[in-house]
Amino acid sequence: MLIDAHSHIDMFDNDALPAALAEIEQHQIFTLSVSIDVAAYERAKQIVTSSPLIVPLFGIHPWEAHRFAGDLGSLAPLLPESPMLGEIGLDFLLVKDKSLYPKQFEVFDYFLETAVTQQKIVNIHGLGAETAVLERLEQFRPPTPIVHWYSGPLNLMDRYLGVGTYFTFGVELLYSEKIEQILAAIPPDRLLTETDNPGANKHFAQQPGTPALIQQVTNKMARCRQLSAAELDAQLNQNFTLLVASSPALSQKWAEIQSRESTESK
Repeated sequence: MLIDAHSHIDMFDNDALPAALAEIEQHQIFTLSVSIDVAAYERAKQIVTSSPLIVPLFGIHPWEAHRFAGDLGSLAPLLPESPMLGEIGLDFLLVKDKSLYPKQFEVFDYFLETAVTQQKIVNIHGLGAETAVLERLEQFRPPTPIVHWYSGPLNLMDRYLGVGTYFTFGVELLYSEKIEQILAAIPPDRLLTETDNPGANKHFAQQPGTPALIQQVTNKMARCRQLSAAELDAQLNQNFTLLVASSPALSQKWAEIQSRESTESK
């Protein structure tokens, strides 16, 4: 089973969406669809009714945090139904206006507090804010954080691992020696894969990504780790199984999909 632990199914437009859903089904890609705001989450929930392989998750992206800070209570009804919280976090690199940073912290802290209360995994963005994100994780201690597309300093890695962090690797691994170095520094039991579709691929190939990109990512990861495709697949599936063990809703969904795949392969 291929695993895309960070994607945005809602960002595929109506023309591209049918092909994306077909690729997910064809290649059997278990997909966590994170959200950047309420509207994105609501669209994702509508889309996934046609695909059992996609799980919609609710979060407020740091780029959108300023729109919701000060009215966080309005988000409360959506939090219990989301089996994982994300995409949440901080961004000090692409958000240039420092006056917005306190609003990012307000929203991030609210989601971390909720994750602790509801015992939910969090899916985190931390571009240019790796130290600040880490300090928040050490303070709040949410269950099993996932840090998506980490590109920060290697000297923070032990502390991130110390709070139980998993790391997702995506399309930048296909182009960047720095990302290969980060991959080499992470224990095998903390690795996951992602695409950050459809937007991430535009930074490197000038065209939107599609779900099948996850195969290129896993192939490159296998080469970097000097593993066969089957060995890496087994490791990633084991990692994901252990990750979602703390989330009854996700764990049940994952078990159902694995059982379906096993039945269909016979």
